[in-house]
Amino acid sequence: MTFRLRLTLLAAGAVAVAVVGAAVLIYVIVQQQLVHQIDQSLTVASAAARENGPRIEPRGGPRFPPLSDRNTSTGRSDIVAQSIDQSGRVIRADLNQPDPALAAPPAR
Repeated sequence: MTFRLRLTLLAAGAVAVAVVGAAVLIYVIVQQQLVHQIDQSLTVASAAARENGPRIEPRGGPRFPPLSDRNTSTGRSDIVAQSIDQSGRVIRADLNQPDPALAAPPAR
């Protein structure tokens, strides 16, 4: 094996390692950013749902505050929510489309 061939193989190997390392690094960074964006989005949506969700009102007041213009608990059209009671009965649903099948089995 000549010196030129060994040097070429060494350079090709170094470039391959650098490309694979950069790809792994970019993958990890992008994944963390996407997870962070999803976490922020869900945090905002859950805060809106808590604000518009059921509450115990004294003296027979309204159980739910009025829905926003978009008729959703979260204020977002891409997230749909419903409130259920202890028996699994839907007591309020976004867009007035209750779906009892979405209630988790422990809630039924």
